[in-house]
Amino acid sequence: MNPATRRDCIALLIYVLLAIASTVPLIFNFTTHQPGHGVDDPALTWALWWVRYALFDLGVNPLTSDYVFYPLGINLGAYTPTFLNGIVSIPLQFAFGLVVAQNLIVYLSLIAGGYGTLLLTREILARLGITRDAKTDFAAALAGAFYAFGAWHINYVWGANFFLLSNEWIPFNVLC
Repeated sequence: MNPATRRDCIALLIYVLLAIASTVPLIFNFTTHQPGHGVDDPALTWALWWVRYALFDLGVNPLTSDYVFYPLGINLGAYTPTFLNGIVSIPLQFAFGLVVAQNLIVYLSLIAGGYGTLLLTREILARLGITRDAKTDFAAALAGAFYAFGAWHINYVWGANFFLLSNEWIPFNVLC
């Protein structure tokens, strides 16, 4: 393995460890609990379930539902169900169940946000003409850690604002 790839693997491992450490005690209750205070987290976990259930069990549009506010229903396009997370969670729900899928989405959001920021920072440094080496890789990894594990972001985890937590797409979109 070349040194650059090794540094990327180390950064990813550190992001995994930071995700676990910043969400303790979640790792000890991974299959039974989710982060949050019991207000928004059940509704947002329901939104993940609803996307899978609507598509695979009912064969209906997951952006509307009469399962809430019956009989009128609700337009979920104006709701905060994080539809993309619902789609991403489908294979995880089938493999591990809903609660584990939600928790994996939380971890993946943190880890992918950090790694996406690492890649974006590396690209910005390269465009500025700064040669890639161990120091610039460290700087990029540090930028990723600040982005993914800053207090504002971890607050979204514990406040169960999963729709705000899912900002891992931003650095990848900018990068592309």
